[in-house]
Amino acid sequence: MKKNKIKYIIALLFFIAAIGVVWMGINEISKSGKIKEDFTKTEAIVVDCVDDTWSDDDGTYVSYDVYVEYTAGAEVYKYRYESKSSRAIGSKMVLYYNPENPKEMYLDRELGAQVGEGLLYFVLAVIVGVIGVAVIIGGKKQS
Repeated sequence: MKKNKIKYIIALLFFIAAIGVVWMGINEISKSGKIKEDFTKTEAIVVDCVDDTWSDDDGTYVSYDVYVEYTAGAEVYKYRYESKSSRAIGSKMVLYYNPENPKEMYLDRELGAQVGEGLLYFVLAVIVGVIGVAVIIGGKKQS
């Protein structure tokens, strides 16, 4: 009987963890939506793309430092991000900036990644929940 009680407690902990992971997923997805609601959408232009190649004992690696400019009000702002692929100078991309602090901004593709991250949390929650169920079922079979 005591062994079953421990298994139920373990299963309960897995369910609590699953609920926590679901909350984290909801938080990531809602953060992305809130930014799109509260921030101002604008177009940025790639002004430079610098090849950043380096080597170590494991091989040679390439990334690109992409520099974009965007306008908020009468001011022009610059932003640098790292990319695995080159971007053509003059190409355009969407970003969202905070109208109260235009230096605070997010690329549209970063917000899409946040949604993907949120969905991964949901998958993790299902896995953790299934483990909780398996603990309960395993505990009943041994009884």
